[in-house]
Amino acid sequence: MDEEGLLLATTGTDGKPNVMTIGWGTIGSIWFRPMFVVLVRPSRHTYSRMEQVSDFTVNVLPRELAAAAACVERYRDGSMTSFRSHT
Repeated sequence: MDEEGLLLATTGTDGKPNVMTIGWGTIGSIWFRPMFVVLVRPSRHTYSRMEQVSDFTVNVLPRELAAAAACVERYRDGSMTSFRSHT
């Protein structure tokens, strides 16, 4: 993932979206269930959002969108849209 970026997206109980760039993640399985591990510091706003709801997504961004500031700005201005995830 040298050229791509990872974006963690979640919402709080108020329904407001929250987006955070992450530097790494680990993919694996435990007892035949897929999992993704990412560490978020308790001091981050995203941490409190993840404590409120049990769902989040990790998005692998294409090279042209990998700049973190550009992605967050596109999300805020509406040129990058979100939709409800399905399990």
